[in-house]
Amino acid sequence: MPLFIISLPALMEKIKINDKTFAPYLRNNRIQAEIQRLASEINERHRGKKIAFLPVLSGSFLFFADLVKHIELDFEVHFVKYKSYIGTDTTGKVQKLLSPPANLNNRVAVIVEDIVDTGNTLKSIIPDVENAQPDELNICTLLLKPEKYDAFYPVNFIGFEIENDFVVGYGLDYDEAGRGLQHIYKLSNN
Repeated sequence: MPLFIISLPALMEKIKINDKTFAPYLRNNRIQAEIQRLASEINERHRGKKIAFLPVLSGSFLFFADLVKHIELDFEVHFVKYKSYIGTDTTGKVQKLLSPPANLNNRVAVIVEDIVDTGNTLKSIIPDVENAQPDELNICTLLLKPEKYDAFYPVNFIGFEIENDFVVGYGLDYDEAGRGLQHIYKLSNN
């Protein structure tokens, strides 16, 4: 079991996680405001429909937990797990660790991601979800890196569009460390 070293400040300032330094990026109050906006959009767009949320583990767990607090629709939850990152880099290969259910008939499937950058993970998830034959398929993400995403499938609900920075906190990790930070930090050059 690896040992993680995280230096936490009293206020939102630079932090150190293992060998990397991260600078403040998004405060939790801004994140929460965007989550409420996203939930309102989902509620409005899918009123009267049954939703099957598919949160992608492990990064989306905090985002998803806060999102569903504001969902006013009938919904079910099916966690999925696909992995493509080691450290701060994508491997380019996606491992399927927990698949979606085989049947999503009569439901709107909403894939919930913490971050969409290259889209490689979505390229693996979407065919699996489409095979379950939902009435509709949506993607909801807290963070989107538009310059890296090849837009092969539309992202329907976006919290923040960000630059191509490596970020950590609020569910996002650096080698499994930093997920529990309440704010989001970006990798600092110094």
